[in-house]
This record gives sequence, C-alpha cells and structure tokens, in this order.
Amino acid sequence: MTEKVYPKRIEFLKKVVESSSLEQKLYIAGLLLFLNYGLAWMVGYENSVILLFIACLVASSGFVVRSITFLEKLWDNSFGKALLSLVLALGTTLAVAVSTSLISDIVGSDPSKFALSITATGILITPFMVALGLYIWATIVAIVLTLFLGLFFIIDQVKQSDEFRYIFGIKDKEKPAFLWATRVARFVAIGLIVGSAQFALNNERAYLEWTKVKVTSFVYYFEMYPKTHCDREALSERFAYLNAKEVIVGDYRQGEFSFSTRPCYSKENHTAEN
Repeated sequence: MTEKVYPKRIEFLKKVVESSSLEQKLYIAGLLLFLNYGLAWMVGYENSVILLFIACLVASSGFVVRSITFLEKLWDNSFGKALLSLVLALGTTLAVAVSTSLISDIVGSDPSKFALSITATGILITPFMVALGLYIWATIVAIVLTLFLGLFFIIDQVKQSDEFRYIFGIKDKEKPAFLWATRVARFVAIGLIVGSAQFALNNERAYLEWTKVKVTSFVYYFEMYPKTHCDREALSERFAYLNAKEVIVGDYRQGEFSFSTRPCYSKENHTAEN
C-alpha cells in the first residue's frame, strides 16, 4: 500500500503545527480567523463582528498563556511568590471594598450584615477586575518590551555566539521556532488586550449599574426575611436585623426596590401604644 502524498503547503502547515507551542498555535489560529473576517463581512455584518470578536479572543489568549507560564516561573522564586501574594491580596482587598461600598449604597446602612451579598457582588465584579488586571499587566509588558527591545535583540545575539556559550559553559539548546514572529504576534496581542480592556473600563459605570440592579434583587430576596415580629406597613416588606431594636426594611413596589432603617416595634407593643 503506497503512502499518500500531500501537497507541499499541507506538509508545511503540519511542520508549523508540530514545531509551534500552544501560544504560537493560538496566534496562528487568530491570524487565520482575521484573514476570514473579510469573507464574513461579505456574508453579513453581524457574522463578521462575531468572527472578529472570536479572532481577538483567540489571539489574545496566546499572550495569556505566555503570561501564565511566566507567572508559574515567578511563583517558583521566593521573591516572586511574595510579590504575587501581595498583588493577590491587593486585588482581593479592592474587590471587597467595591462590594461593601455597593451594598452600603443599596441599603443605606452597615453592609457587614449582608455577607452573602458581598460574596455575590464579588463574583459579579470578577470580569471587571480581570479586565483591569489584564489592562495593567499588558500595559506594563508593552512598556518594558518597547524600552528594552533593542537590548533583548543584543542579548539573543550574544547568547547564540560560540564564545559566550563556551565561557559560561552553556550547552547547546535548540533555538525556539519562529522567535521574532512570535514576539511580533505578542505585540499585536498586547494591543488587542489593551484596546479591549480599555473599552470594557470605559463602560465601567454601565456594568456597575447592572451589577447594582442584580445585587439589589439578591439582597431583597435572599438576605431579608419575609416574616418578622416587628410591625410591618405592607405585605411586600422584608426585614434584616441590625440589632435588637433596629431593622433594615426592604420593599418592592411598582417594579422598584427601596430600603430604609427604622426601629423594630413588636406588633403587640405598637398596638398598645396606639
């Protein structure tokens, strides 16, 4: 049985795929999707927008994969581990601060009584925090690469010289495939991430307003009690206790939520006083 012979372009593509890393494969896939953008635009505008979004997402994923690899190496170092722990602590503190501020703005009182809502808010603002983190990280990498691109080129040339490798006892190591093409692709991916994150951050107010609407509903239905020993003014009221004498009252009328704080009068005592 004779072996099937494929065209040279197929063999070339197979060689590229086999010799490329996951990061490079994502760049190649993103490039192919970009090349098909024009054809999708001829079919329909909506299809082309979807394809463009997918192409940006795939190409940007290559930089994310590279960043994860870098962070793994950084985590193996003691100073790197301390730095990453500090960044994680700052991000967590910021997320909790935004969540408690949003809850306080909703109920107009102490947000610490609404632990579940703080957690739910933190989950909902995760995309915003990720966009902010990617924006900061990609910007830092872009600045560093721009400032030291010439230096990186010189270092690469020196490391490849036989004299340098002999003096420092460096064993022969295969040069990564498509080195400079990959670096150019990273620059493009960084630009896509910065642009997308900037667009997301420009819509911060709309996203936080959407989050506020969802969290308001969560507070009313899951953090407040429909039954209480306190006197109520309407059947739609729900209660959360601040202490033995004060409650936060939530109400839902005509499609709108409202919250207020008032003393907790028991039904019997309130009737006797009147």
